[in-house]
Amino acid sequence: MKKIILYCVFLGSVAFLPVRPDSLRPDTFTRRYHQFSFQLLHAVLQQDTGSMNKLISPLNIYLIAAMLYNGAAHATRDSIAEVLQAEDGSIDAGSLNAQCKMFMQKLPLEDNEVQFSIANSIWYNRKRVTILPDFETIADQYYYSSVEALNLNNHDATAEINQWVDQNTHHQIPAIIDHTHPDDDIYLLGSLYFRGDWQHPFDLANTTPELFHLRDGNARAVPFMHKIAVTRTFSDTAFTMVELPFGEGGVYSLLVILPENNRQSVTEWAAGLDAERLDDAMTKMTNQSIDLYLPRWEYNYSIDDLGSIFTRLGMNIVMTTADEPDFSNMFQPVARTANGRRPAWISKAVQRTCIRMNENGMEAAAAESALVTIGGEPFHQAQRTIRADHPFLYMLMEKQQGLVLMTGIVNDPAQTDAGTAPAQPVPPRHKRRR
Repeated sequence: MKKIILYCVFLGSVAFLPVRPDSLRPDTFTRRYHQFSFQLLHAVLQQDTGSMNKLISPLNIYLIAAMLYNGAAHATRDSIAEVLQAEDGSIDAGSLNAQCKMFMQKLPLEDNEVQFSIANSIWYNRKRVTILPDFETIADQYYYSSVEALNLNNHDATAEINQWVDQNTHHQIPAIIDHTHPDDDIYLLGSLYFRGDWQHPFDLANTTPELFHLRDGNARAVPFMHKIAVTRTFSDTAFTMVELPFGEGGVYSLLVILPENNRQSVTEWAAGLDAERLDDAMTKMTNQSIDLYLPRWEYNYSIDDLGSIFTRLGMNIVMTTADEPDFSNMFQPVARTANGRRPAWISKAVQRTCIRMNENGMEAAAAESALVTIGGEPFHQAQRTIRADHPFLYMLMEKQQGLVLMTGIVNDPAQTDAGTAPAQPVPPRHKRRR
């Protein structure tokens, strides 16, 4: 039984700079992506119900899944299509690739004061597999992915892969793998980096210790930033949402979503939030003068069993040889078996993230790896005070196309290492075969 390794690296960093909106608007494709982002969030929250801080980046997972779709065939392809939110289990690959290419081209250019980059790469064991020319062409032309041959029985291979991760995450994530193995076949890597200044920074002189109320009923004093500003807000009986834009144009912004019921676990509450509910709230946001108290936060988060997340999303067919997953459009083995087949499956998947948010803005990074084994409105004059003094959800948004770039939960702003999400057994979902 042969192995392919798929590694996807996601980095997001928010620094602090102006934005130049263009004419792009959400369409069917971006609505599918929006649905995918929430399905991913819900899957993570089902797996990690604990009180640690959390952070995921859906964009690069989506791009990697799209690349896998191009490399898959038959029922495996259908399974991935459904995860990409295709209701009938099929997607026009040409449209999918063109839209992903547009994302990669447009997003870095939407704000010349925001540093934003996306990169992909493919590394394969030249002694075991060969990447098919058609797949390599798609990876290059649509996903700007380099394709590199390595001797994975060499320690230099580990260093080379980790160096790519380190460089493309701007040194926020120095490594994604501990070592390569001679039986590894393919690594897919993806990175995302974002850095931008708040449109209206917080004054450091106004930062003071305030009490943050934890899920267990205790409270701890943490640094709270404070400013009075006019910004878009929304409130109802379920939650209050505040938008904090980056740059001058506000194409990129942070949504801070504060549940009104501070006695309910924010993890349980967020599990009931969906794309339609958020979209409706965003359309109802109005400009308002607010007195905002927001804690600083900085932490790391890791999902060492992202494969269970894929299974929860419906991609269980790619996680085991039992269903004979088919990635025959991606590679061919150097030496074939007697029947000419080599089963391929994702045997390991990992995502690591980190974030830093302060008075100037926010910096965040994410790295995900998967191991595939083969075998302008008037504002309300009344000023209101908003205190994010209990656990809340936040999202880094690209507003022109409605993309969720990163999603996190702050359960405790004092946490600097949120640890690792526990692995949870997931019952297999039946997938139709064709």
